[in-house]
Amino acid sequence: MSRVLCSTALDDSPSFPPELLERYVPAGLIGRGGMGAVYRALHRELKRHVALKLISYRCESEEDRSFEVNARAVKRLAQRCRATGAKLVHFSTNYVFDGERPEPYREDDRPAPRSVYALSKLAGEHCALTYASDALVVRCAGLYGLQGSASKGGNFVTRALGRARHQGALDMVADQRLSPTFTADLAPALLDAVEARTSGLLHLTSEGECSWHEFAAAILELAGVDAELRAVPTAPRPGAAERPRNGVLARPAADAAGISRLAPWRDALARYMDHAGLLAGEPAAGSQPAS
Repeated sequence: MSRVLCSTALDDSPSFPPELLERYVPAGLIGRGGMGAVYRALHRELKRHVALKLISYRCESEEDRSFEVNARAVKRLAQRCRATGAKLVHFSTNYVFDGERPEPYREDDRPAPRSVYALSKLAGEHCALTYASDALVVRCAGLYGLQGSASKGGNFVTRALGRARHQGALDMVADQRLSPTFTADLAPALLDAVEARTSGLLHLTSEGECSWHEFAAAILELAGVDAELRAVPTAPRPGAAERPRNGVLARPAADAAGISRLAPWRDALARYMDHAGLLAGEPAAGSQPAS
């Protein structure tokens, strides 16, 4: 398989090693030479689609734009991939589930979106799978990586550390559960799936689960930051997409496809913080206040 387009509107896109960019073209790498690779792999008209991104909280107030970016643009990408023989890998989210049940959600569980963002992402899944028959749709959650999110001023880890260091205390919700995922672990799993010619819908996240409060506690512990961490319940945020209380994803379809499991979330976090120079005793990074 020679041409692959990864379509994403995620805040922290998977980090692909540079030597793989000759064959695999992640659309999320715009700004680091990714668009030039897209030009070479497909056609110029893809430009206006792969560069699109809409931050999740803006989707609730910009409904038309949300569906334009997360659904209609995916349809056009899928059509172009089918026409050019390229493989489409499209990223989705655990937001497509309502999070009301206690068990992790499987790939074949019925979605129940509760926001414009979630509805538009679910529509994008259907567009990818309908208009590119061999497309691969990957739901993931809680992504963080070395590139960070330009729109948010870093990733969750660096923002949490920045706020804790600046304010000396941190409030974090304790009633939402997920599997935080290091993008450097996600990328090889994606490539495994592509090499195996996998299509359809997969769930790929780090192993294990935790609350955002437990995730923040592990971050502060590994960084050696002595700050008060207060557990708080979820409070509605006007204009923001509603997060699922249970956002943990099970992966029976990924297992059946023979895709390797990702590392446990805490092991992955420690490895990321080591790479980023965030472990206790290393030069402090991400010390600016979180936005």
